This record gives sequence, structure tokens and C-alpha cells, in this order.
Amino acid sequence: MESSLHALPDKEKSLRKILLFCYALYGLFFFTGIAGIVAVIVDYVKRSDARGTWLEGHFSWQIKTFWIFLVLFFLTTFIYKYLSHTLGWLVGAAVLAWYFYRLYKGVMALIGHKALA
Repeated sequence: MESSLHALPDKEKSLRKILLFCYALYGLFFFTGIAGIVAVIVDYVKRSDARGTWLEGHFSWQIKTFWIFLVLFFLTTFIYKYLSHTLGWLVGAAVLAWYFYRLYKGVMALIGHKALA
């Protein structure tokens, strides 16, 4: 794996490191909201640098994951507060499973040098 990393152009190496860092921040987002905000800002700033490369989809993947998770989080909070605590917990668990699946899939694709749509 390490030898394949050395074969990448410097721009791609740099973007991969940024993406890995953002995936880590998104992992921390569950525990501290500021990490996700920092990550999505970095994604928006660096996405244009990846335009036309296999890494471009990773930036879009992270941005979509952030915004969808945020909407689902507020929906879950509404369900928990106004409809049913039990249903809120169940929906929340499903949302977290979806979120961490997206992170896992993205990291595995990045490590495997695969593009995401």
C-alpha cells in the first residue's frame, strides 16, 4: 500500500491527507460538533483543488454526508422530543449507523484509491 502512495502525484498525496484528516474530524463530529463544521469548511475550500481527479467525489461525499446527517439529527431530535422517546432512540440509532457506514465506506474507498460518486 505504501509503495502505491509514493506513485501518486504530490497534489493527490496532499489531497488524500486532507481527506483522511476530514474523515477523522467527521468521526469526532459525533462527540464534538465543531469538528464537523471545520471538516465541511475544509471540504468546500479544497474541493476545487480536486476537480477532475478521482478524489473529487470524496469531497462531495463528505459534504453530502455532513448536510444529510445534520438534517437527520434535527429530525431525530424532533421525533424524540415531540413524538416518542423510544422512536427517537430507534431513529437516532439508525441515523448513527448510516453516518458511520458512510464514513467507513469513504475511508475504505480512499485507502483503496477508488473514486466515490
